[in-house]
Amino acid sequence: MKKKWITGVLFGALLIMTAAAVPADASQTYYRSYSDVRAHTALETAAQWANLSGVMKGKSEAQFAPKAALKSKVLKNALMTLDPGYVPGAIKQRSSGVTRETFAQQLYRFAKAHGVSVSKKKNLSSYADYRKIAKNARTAYRWAYRAGLLPKAKGKRLQPKAVMTREEAVLALYSFHKLLPEYRGDLKRSGDFREIVISEIAEVEPYGGYSTKGTTALFKQTAWKGLHKAFRMRGGKPVIDLGKARPSFCSGAVYLLLTRSVLTWDTYVNGGGKISSDAWIAMKPYTMKGLDYPPQDDGVGLWGCANANGPGLAVALKKIGAAANTVIDLRSAYASDEEYWSVWDSAEPGDFLKIFRTEAIGRSEKGHMVVYLGSQYAVRGGRRDDLIWYWSSNGSGESAAKGYYITSCYASEITRGVITKVADPAAFANAYLVEPTDEDKWLASLLRDKDATVAEMKKHI
Repeated sequence: MKKKWITGVLFGALLIMTAAAVPADASQTYYRSYSDVRAHTALETAAQWANLSGVMKGKSEAQFAPKAALKSKVLKNALMTLDPGYVPGAIKQRSSGVTRETFAQQLYRFAKAHGVSVSKKKNLSSYADYRKIAKNARTAYRWAYRAGLLPKAKGKRLQPKAVMTREEAVLALYSFHKLLPEYRGDLKRSGDFREIVISEIAEVEPYGGYSTKGTTALFKQTAWKGLHKAFRMRGGKPVIDLGKARPSFCSGAVYLLLTRSVLTWDTYVNGGGKISSDAWIAMKPYTMKGLDYPPQDDGVGLWGCANANGPGLAVALKKIGAAANTVIDLRSAYASDEEYWSVWDSAEPGDFLKIFRTEAIGRSEKGHMVVYLGSQYAVRGGRRDDLIWYWSSNGSGESAAKGYYITSCYASEITRGVITKVADPAAFANAYLVEPTDEDKWLASLLRDKDATVAEMKKHI
């Protein structure tokens, strides 16, 4: 099995204690949980996005170094990652790092080149050190300050010659990239669907709560209402916003991310959007009363299939010809460890993975739907036991501190799995063939009536 690295919350202490680390592929980007970045903060959200998208990596696997100075090469890399065709030119660095005025100039130049409106500017003439801003930087500084891309003044001092910290820079870049009208298109030029999935994960702000209950005292809405609000039809096309689906749960989070990735692919790769309104209507999750279609139970419509016990998503995508599916069986079912790990090797970052925590498939199962994000070689108890990284809405019961984020488990904690590869994104145009009221009786039976065998599961995927 080749060693795959793409992303994951790489807990430094965890790796030292439990894993024989494999050198990273320098061409890939990573998500890391930094010891110097607090969870549930704006900095964590920005650092997650920057690292996963490749815009700004940490100083090391374990540290982001938020208080360190921003270097010119880091800013240059950030701009060239936001647009691979952009040439930023020389970026001046004063002593230890990039100054606030230089940072403002670079973002202003980039913004103008990409059609961002720069007309709104802040009048800064009342600040004591306004005239210390270089004359050729004042327009850019006034725009960047008005846009919230520079540190706030302390008292009456702007401190334009102060060096930007990495924290200040990554927070600014995170806000700045949302202003770019063609950001998604530029980032996804390759057209690789798995890369689109990964980059969409980078856009999802972490946490937001976890719940599978119909009613809740912790949140302002149920997860079902959030799913409805997160997938709205407008002018024959969907508007898909995972941020509106809070609290979330695993299959809902993965389904929204999948459809959001399809939307991005269709918009920027598929010639400007060719999937029909009827197909998108069929893909919408109907989770509440009073909509165009009744709430979809397990096995009903594409969403009901994707949300079902067993290999729900695998069955849903097989129906429209969009995916290829592979079962990861019990380790003991293989003639050798090499054969077992070769099946894991077929998974690629950006694939979808149904995790079974027990041998049951269906009514009695304990399962988890995730996006696979790579593996890391590890040995425990003298036997190979890789860490498997994934994104989902993670949690149990009801928790305000859980929800969207990346985590990992050992392969030995996964009894079985189903890898779902989107082999043909264009096949989502066939979604209209599955009516929102169509029922897959086999998937429906797995909710309350039965557990399935592995052979039966393979037959249906």
